[in-house]
Amino acid sequence: MGKVKEWAVEREEEFMGRAKELVKKHKSWSAFTSEMENYMSLVDHKDLNDVIDSLNDLWTIEEAKVNE
Repeated sequence: MGKVKEWAVEREEEFMGRAKELVKKHKSWSAFTSEMENYMSLVDHKDLNDVIDSLNDLWTIEEAKVNE
C-alpha cells in the first residue's frame, strides 16, 4: 500500500473509531452528526455522501441493538 493510501486509511479508521464511541452517547441522529462535524477533517479526502452513508450505517446498526 502506498503512503498516501495508508494515510487515508488511517484517518478513516480514526474517524470511524470516534464515530463508534460517540454513537452510543447520543440519542438523536442530529446530535450525533453535529458532534461528528468536529472530526470531518479526518475524512476530507472522501466524498461527503460516502461519509454520511457510513455514519448512517453505523447509526442504523446501533439503533437496532438498542431496540432488541
